[in-house]
Amino acid sequence: MKNASLGGLALALVAALPAAAINKCVVDGKPVFQDAPCDEQRETVAQAAERDKRIEAYHRELDALARQGVGLQRETPPPPPPPVKRDEGDGMFHPKSRAQIREEQRAASARLREETERKNAESAARLTRMLDGMAERCGGGDPTRKVPRVGMSDAEFRECTIHARFGGVRQVVAVERDHKQLRLYLFTNEPHRVYSVDGVVTAIR
Repeated sequence: MKNASLGGLALALVAALPAAAINKCVVDGKPVFQDAPCDEQRETVAQAAERDKRIEAYHRELDALARQGVGLQRETPPPPPPPVKRDEGDGMFHPKSRAQIREEQRAASARLREETERKNAESAARLTRMLDGMAERCGGGDPTRKVPRVGMSDAEFRECTIHARFGGVRQVVAVERDHKQLRLYLFTNEPHRVYSVDGVVTAIR
């Protein structure tokens, strides 16, 4: 009987204590739960859950718009090459010797090799300039190692990740909801989808 009275007294004391507010804070990029208010943001667990629910609703809306083809980027086909003018000559058929044929083939092969080497050199130079520019704008380091991550800014994702530059973007959905800019980037390479809400990457799938 005495133990039961002590147990009831303890429960009464606990019930009388004020309930501590649990705050979800972000410290060094990681969620931390604490009684004290956050240093930089005032967000309770309930508020965080509501925000996450709203962001997920934005993601679903972006997925629906993507299925409808909103923002679909279609490549326009290149214009057809102009017709090749043929040298009519004297209208007579003049068969070529084997030596002439071999010489024309050798010259054509040399031109093709020279053109390929020139284009490869130009592409390599453009790539080097672009990577150097990315490294300069994005705080140095090897830009080919920078990968998308949740929490990075939308601008940093577009400008500083190799995936945004070479991931084969095939569709970008961009809308505004609740005065927030929503974006969905769809790629041919993995990860296939990158979501951005109000200028911040919120999901990578």
